[in-house]
Amino acid sequence: MNCKEEEMWDSEQEAAIPEDYEYVPRGDHFITRTIKRLCGDDDSTVFVRMTKNGRYRRAKGYFAPGEIVAEAKRLKTETEEKRQVQREKAAAHREKQERRYAEEFRNRISKIYPSLPAEDAAVVADRACEVGSDRVGRTKQLELDEKVRLAVAADRKSVV
Repeated sequence: MNCKEEEMWDSEQEAAIPEDYEYVPRGDHFITRTIKRLCGDDDSTVFVRMTKNGRYRRAKGYFAPGEIVAEAKRLKTETEEKRQVQREKAAAHREKQERRYAEEFRNRISKIYPSLPAEDAAVVADRACEVGSDRVGRTKQLELDEKVRLAVAADRKSVV
């Protein structure tokens, strides 16, 4: 169920917030998601303090009923171990996927460029597939063969 959100742009609007509401700054995703979910279940309104920088607008914080904020904080501490285990499992899964993708990239390099030494293919694949590098190996917009060709060409230009 969706919660009702009411945006506030200046401090004068905060006068309309009920007394029992508590301010929660943005940044803790678990708390804000839980508050919104609980407010939706309770049919309460969440007031969102907004800011606008240029063309972009974003939430600075939230006002929600105090008992809901307390419940969200209780749930956070209660589920911390379980969520930590989930984060570790997800990180291991992502690492496994990245290794598998880099290996596939290496194999495709060897298939397309059989005369390229295996050590060079590994260097090209590792560089092109580095997470967060914004290199061609990370794009989802090209087919694997095209990514391989571009990565090998870029690596050859940087070596020469």
